[in-house]
Amino acid sequence: MAKSSALYFLFFLIGGNKMIAEAKHCHTTWDCTTLDRCWDDCKSRYGGRGLCDVIPPPASPKQCFCYYEC
Repeated sequence: MAKSSALYFLFFLIGGNKMIAEAKHCHTTWDCTTLDRCWDDCKSRYGGRGLCDVIPPPASPKQCFCYYEC
């Protein structure tokens, strides 16, 4: 009984802390001019990582995809 209680407690410490510490990830987009500008804007506005489209869809502007913790 004590052995299984210790295992459950250990699982709670490991699993419980992980669930509490996980942050929700959000994203937003806007028109992209350059990769450096996208990276800098995302970092300054949201504290995240921004990447520009490599190959945008036809008749669409390049988009900056910004991923951050919200």
